[in-house]
Amino acid sequence: FQFFDLIGLCLIQASGVYSKLSRSEYFSFVSATGMSITCILLFFYLYHIIEKTVPKIPWLKIELGYCALWTLLSLIAAFLTVGLVNGYLNIAGYFAFAATAVYGLDTGHKIFSVLAGHAPQ
Repeated sequence: FQFFDLIGLCLIQASGVYSKLSRSEYFSFVSATGMSITCILLFFYLYHIIEKTVPKIPWLKIELGYCALWTLLSLIAAFLTVGLVNGYLNIAGYFAFAATAVYGLDTGHKIFSVLAGHAPQ
């Protein structure tokens, strides 16, 4: 996820005057927030925080909700930026479509994990 979000965010910021458009700012918000939340989840997994709190907090359902929400938000961001006059925004939109596909695949994986009753790690 982070690769597509990071490249898209860099392209939006490099678009110059177009980076101040409301759709560009929305794209930046979705990309930066998605990267931040993914980094926090990675930190939790690396330091086994999720393993220790599994009986208390339904982590897979939380991650499922996050992935589903970010699939929708990335899709909206992609549609808002593709087709504009600036090439940077167009390319950033294509990276947003790629991020949408990856978030969607992860959402499907989380759905099957929740239904099967798997542990988060």
